[in-house]
Amino acid sequence: MMLAACGDGGTEPNPTVTGTWGGNNGTITLTLTLIEAVDGTVTGSGNLAQDQNVALAVRVGTHVFPNLSLTLAPFGSYDLDLTGTVMSTTTIAATLNGSGYNNESIQLTRLPVG
Repeated sequence: MMLAACGDGGTEPNPTVTGTWGGNNGTITLTLTLIEAVDGTVTGSGNLAQDQNVALAVRVGTHVFPNLSLTLAPFGSYDLDLTGTVMSTTTIAATLNGSGYNNESIQLTRLPVG
């Protein structure tokens, strides 16, 4: 007879990036609404604010836990690359490069629904 212990041997699923994320590093404010497909493809949109608000669209996005890579298309500007590490279900440590940013660090936090 075999007995199974509760909680033994189970693994937690990797966190998804689906949801709304926001962060402010003192210089910029970034908000993203992301949708992750089962294959790790990420789509979405957002807003980047520094001197002015700029709407963003995710041109290309992938999430292979814990790595997140997004090419953001700011309307009226050059592409912006976001590379990040999904630290938990509620935190992404990210870096922005391109479109005037050079290794600009920002921490994104999952925003509450509603």
